[in-house]
Amino acid sequence: MVTLSLQGQFLKSAYAGDVVEVLPQIVRKTRALIFARGDFMVGSDVIFVATSTWKVLGQIETPL
Repeated sequence: MVTLSLQGQFLKSAYAGDVVEVLPQIVRKTRALIFARGDFMVGSDVIFVATSTWKVLGQIETPL
């Protein structure tokens, strides 16, 4: 796969020592494209959101 588009938006600050976790999601999948999103969180606060579009170049072996 190759990345066609990647966008991010900062919503809040993270500080030294914060544990940042991401919850990735497949928003939509076609034969040729995958649309994904990730919410980056500190505790229950979303601090950053990323969205991306990926081009599938070959057959995907594992189900998404």
